[in-house]
Amino acid sequence: FLEKKRNRAAKGNDFHTVKVGETVYSIAQQYGIKVKALLKKNNMWFGSRLEPGQVLNLRKRKGGRLLF
Repeated sequence: FLEKKRNRAAKGNDFHTVKVGETVYSIAQQYGIKVKALLKKNNMWFGSRLEPGQVLNLRKRKGGRLLF
């Protein structure tokens, strides 16, 4: 992805369901968003493990406290 990374995915891409083998980095690349923004929207921290079937927010932040 060669364009500047955004803080949220494009309209229409509100959520992503994690598939086997995907990483936070690969998902961020797929949607052209910053890894840090993706982590923040999902109250995750660097090194967090993803589970297949887990649903990640790509545009809005989940409620709760930040963990990093």
